[in-house]
Amino acid sequence: EGVYDVVVVGGGTAGLSAARRLWDKGIKRILVLEARDRLGGRIHTETFPQRESGKVPAVDIDLGANYIHACNRPEQAVFKLAIQNRIQTSIVAGGRQFEDTEAARWFDSKTGQQIPVLEVARMHTLLWKTHAYMARLSSKLSTEKAKKVDIASLFDVSLRGLMKRFFRPNYQDRDLTSREKLILNKLARRAYGYVSPLNDTGLHLVKPDPNRSTSVSFGPTPDLDKDFASPAHVEKEEKRMRKEISRAENPEVSAAVRDGEGGDRLVLDGYDWLIKHLSKGIPVKLQNVVASIRAESKYGQDAWACITCKNGVKLRARYVVCGLPLSLIPSVQFDPPLPTKRRKALKRVVLGVHNKVILRFHPDKVFWPKSTPQMNTEEPRFQFLNLHAYGKSGVILAHVWPPYAKGYDGKTDWEIVLEALSVLSGMFGVGVEECRRTLMDYFVTRWDSDPFAKGSYSYLRPDGVLTDLDILRTPHQLTDNKNDKEGSAVFFAGEGVSEAGFQCVHGAYETGIAAAENILRRLNSTATKWLASDHEAT
Repeated sequence: EGVYDVVVVGGGTAGLSAARRLWDKGIKRILVLEARDRLGGRIHTETFPQRESGKVPAVDIDLGANYIHACNRPEQAVFKLAIQNRIQTSIVAGGRQFEDTEAARWFDSKTGQQIPVLEVARMHTLLWKTHAYMARLSSKLSTEKAKKVDIASLFDVSLRGLMKRFFRPNYQDRDLTSREKLILNKLARRAYGYVSPLNDTGLHLVKPDPNRSTSVSFGPTPDLDKDFASPAHVEKEEKRMRKEISRAENPEVSAAVRDGEGGDRLVLDGYDWLIKHLSKGIPVKLQNVVASIRAESKYGQDAWACITCKNGVKLRARYVVCGLPLSLIPSVQFDPPLPTKRRKALKRVVLGVHNKVILRFHPDKVFWPKSTPQMNTEEPRFQFLNLHAYGKSGVILAHVWPPYAKGYDGKTDWEIVLEALSVLSGMFGVGVEECRRTLMDYFVTRWDSDPFAKGSYSYLRPDGVLTDLDILRTPHQLTDNKNDKEGSAVFFAGEGVSEAGFQCVHGAYETGIAAAENILRRLNSTATKWLASDHEAT
């Protein structure tokens, strides 16, 4: 057993950023408890080993987070750290948000032919117009009615209403070709369903907030009262997209720098640089799963936190930072119990699934466009990021979103790899057997079945609202006086409680810093005179 000023539960970005700030401010009696056998949480850098006696070099691959978002924000702390540490990054294709469908080359997985940019532009234009129609319809819903509507339903109603109004009075599904439907569906999933099923996603994405990193970015704002589908309009968008596709070729990789470009950055050094930076010198206990956090008054008049792990380890601390994913908080027993409103909010803000299939082929046998960073297809399961174009020789990454991402329909890793190979084979006219022969290594992530994550990152369900994040971020007092602003408490941090950085690494980082600053204020209060650092651990 030990006594600490602060115990941090969870060794991911949120927990480690809190620990780092406290440590740097002179609070040395802290301890980070991590359930895994490694630090990092949903940041996890792995390595494809060197092959052929070093002729094929080792390559670092991120199985979790690999983007720095919101680089247009001067206060974006993770981007600042990347600049200070000269981390190798590249501005994403299109210069806006990750996996930009406008800056991608699209290939038909059945014919191996590139899908005409004009066709892709037409579907993007339809998406933008549908989104505007969704915003108009949702603005007429009361708050309570909006909680009963999901993105899938609103998208379908808006698309049908739009087509009837501007195209044909008797619009039927058959008026879009099968490939156009698949492309439009792919665009909708990138816009709204990259981590959640569309039929379980709330309408907050229809009203993007420029202050939130996850606000959806849609090309030009369409005028609902004008004919947007004229050949001249679509051809204009086609020209713009052609320029973006061309400009994205041969992406530049360099040390992170604030160069006026506000787009997301792809991290190429391995995101574990951040974990190494935050954890340096911090006391950590790995493979300790926290079972309970309860108040006890053994030391002084105020309650202290007793943290008990499943392996029997017991610790006491004045304050606790909980950096667990939202999905794991219900597995911890709190005494006093978490308030009802927090427990309800945990059912409205939940973890979704975004997985990856990462393939390495022999660098001399690359069969896709070598210099094109972003490649897409009408096939619904995979969207491809060409890491070969960024200097990771022979590597291509498939992003996998719901519904396929959740459980992969029960398939094994190798079966999933074969499906990805089949799609790549169709896109680029190369036999599946040839793909198999040149495949050297692969990773298949399963964040949804990871017992210490149970998902990838958070999303709001239809009945969820942004004020739920405020509820989830509120400290949990362990003293009898719930208005006590100085006594023992549990502070929550993570991407799932951040409004400005919801779903993002910098959201986890910034909420960890905020939790630490809150604790520092309490520790520096004249009412707080007893510190564990004044005593030996028991």
